[in-house]
Formats: sequence, C-alpha cells, structure tokens
Amino acid sequence: MNLRLTRLLLVIALLTVSFSSWAKVTLETYKDNVEVTLKIEDEITRADLDDFKKALAQIDEYHSVLHMNAVHLNSLGGNAVTAREIGRILRERKLNTYLGPKDACASACVDVLIAGVMRFAFGEVQVHRGSFSGDPSSTAKIAEVLDGWTKELREYVQSMGVSMLLTDAIETTPNWQLRTLTPSEIRQWQVLGTDKVTEETLFTELSREKFISRKEFIDIYRDHYDECLLKAKEFDMTVFDCVKPYRATQISFWEICFERIVEWINKNIVNRHWVDHSTHHQQVEAILKLVHEDQMYKRQMAISVQAEKEDQNSQNTIKHLPDEVAQKLEESNVWWVSDNKLHIVLKNPSDKDIKRLTFSLTENECAKKGNKRFMQLELLEPLDRYRKVLYSGLLPFDYDKEIGKGERCGVIEEAIGKEII
Repeated sequence: MNLRLTRLLLVIALLTVSFSSWAKVTLETYKDNVEVTLKIEDEITRADLDDFKKALAQIDEYHSVLHMNAVHLNSLGGNAVTAREIGRILRERKLNTYLGPKDACASACVDVLIAGVMRFAFGEVQVHRGSFSGDPSSTAKIAEVLDGWTKELREYVQSMGVSMLLTDAIETTPNWQLRTLTPSEIRQWQVLGTDKVTEETLFTELSREKFISRKEFIDIYRDHYDECLLKAKEFDMTVFDCVKPYRATQISFWEICFERIVEWINKNIVNRHWVDHSTHHQQVEAILKLVHEDQMYKRQMAISVQAEKEDQNSQNTIKHLPDEVAQKLEESNVWWVSDNKLHIVLKNPSDKDIKRLTFSLTENECAKKGNKRFMQLELLEPLDRYRKVLYSGLLPFDYDKEIGKGERCGVIEEAIGKEII
C-alpha cells in the first residue's frame, strides 16, 4: 500500500475513533485532516490506560502529527493510579497537555494535566485529597494507607516539576469537597507552564536555529509571551511555535534620540576626561563584559572569501546601502580574531536592516603596503536599524597561518540591505 493511500485510509479511520464503549479516550482528525487530536474525557478508569496506549500506538503506526503535541483533557477525575500511569507515559514521550477554557479537570485528572512538558491549563482545575477505599472494618490501616498515598502524591508532583504547594492544596481539601484553583495559583504553581528542562532546552535550540544568543531569544519570548499564550488558549499553536518567527523588539524613538545625543557629545566634547580613550584590548574586554551581563546581544554570521570588492554593476539585484552607511559602520566597529573566529561589533546607523557586509583585511602590517583580503559577512540574523550587536563567525581560512600576528587593518567597505530587489 502506498503512503498516499495509507494516509487516506487514516483520515477516514480517524474521523472519530473511540477506544472504549464509554468514548473517554478518542483520536480524531484535526481541521485539515493532516494532524490529529487525542482526548481524555469523563471518568478515568483502569481501561483508559490500555485505550491510551492503543491511541499512541496508532499515532506511531501512521506517523501522525499530534496537534500542539498535546493531549486534550476534560475529566472530573477517577482512578488516581491509572491517571499517574498515563501521566508518566505522557512525560516519557514529552507530550503537552491542554485544558480548554470551557473544560474542567478535577481530582485524578490533575495528575494527567501536570504531566505535560507544556501545560496549557485554561479551564477549571479542581483538587481534593484521596479517600480510604479499603475494608471498612480495617480502621487500624487507615493512617498507614493515607500516609502511603500522601508520600506517593508528593513524589509524583515533585517528579513533574510543579510547585509542591499543589500537594498542600490537595492534602488540605477533604475528599468530599472540591477546591477550585484560582488563575493566580494555576500560573504560580506552574499548573499552566513549561517544564524547566524543556523550556531551557528550547531556549537553546531555537536561539541556535535563529542564529542569535539565548538572551536575545528569551527577550523575544518574554515580549511576546502574553499574545502567544492567547494562540495556545485558542488551541491554535504552542507559545514556542508562535514566538519562533518574531525578532527582537525594535529600538524605541527615545533610545535612538539618547544614542544620538551621546554620539554628539563624544564627537564634539573630545577634551573631557570622561571621553573613552581606552586601548583596543580594554574595548574588547568591555564588550565581552557587556555580552556576559546580557547588556549586548550576540549573533552569528557566515564568512566567505571574495575575489575582490563586489561589482557595483550588481545594483540591479542587490540593495546596496549608501556609502555613508558603510562609513559610519566602519567608524563605530570594533573587531578581533580568537580561535579562528572573527568577532565584530556592528552598530547600524541607518533605518534599514543590514543583511550583508563586505569587509577587507590587510595581509600585512597596517603601515606597510600589501594585499587586501575581501570577505563577505553574511549576517544570519539581520542587523536591525539603530541596534548595536556583536557578530561572530568562523573564518574560511587559517588566520594565524595565512595572515599571521601583528597589527592588521580591517575595514567595512560596503553594506547591503536585507531585502533583495
């Protein structure tokens, strides 16, 4: 059977597949029939564990994509042992959980909810402690059973990385009552939130994918978190998927004005003792300190060698920025080489994003006449208007062998805009 026919049969089969007569675990197609949804509804019983495993097996068999990578919940609880077994499978497979605004998750369902590596809890979350279900005549064992239940609960909640205050709320609520968690508790206790290991891993992976520093990606994530959480609430996409296309927040008008005032002071009041007269080494140390203290972004660039400065006749295909832009870039840049990587601080003086630079490097001492080596610096994340960033990239040749030590002059010859005409 070919792949297309297999997917067609899958679409037909998944219009609604119930894995038990109570229709509590269901696998359905999602909107465009490419993705699927997996739901756990109503009372959680022992049979639901097998149904859940069957649903996952079917997803694996047909290589289906689970929408938002999430299990959709709407249940008032049931068997706590089963719920935790489902929860452990969820966590092992790094799945998310979703509770819609009109849905409810109570009692044992909460054990499943907190197992998601991303937990989108927008509905009603209710908790209470367990009850003794043994032989009514064996009252001597009640304390032992409840102590064991409390210990298991604490170990489970701790393993899921949510606040232990959740266990306090569960243990202090009688089994014949339900305590509804407030929106503040749901957020603060990380019932709505992301597992810390998953979050830190995604910060690293997605910043690398965007060729920017973790600090910059985290700032983007923070700036767009609330609006992207609304996308998750609508069961549209995860917060991370929503944040991916965004770039750093643009420099504000007042920041631009302040920078220009500082530039004017440095240019016109040159005799003041506080004007920077530091050495190149001190400048590099200061830049690295700013990056370390998250006060300057660091991004990646790709470097290739050019035979010569790019032909000006290429104006029809490439958006060259005015010569004064390259000149101002040259006046403000600081560059150095370490571990065969070129590091260069670039400050964009224009209102256009810069995508590419032509950079020349003398092959001899600055004071001596000699050849220049031209390089193309491809800024993998364009340099935003008015922003100052440290870019780093691996040189396509052995700097120590081919250029050597000593004072070399590097010059920004040309700046090219982001858009291709």
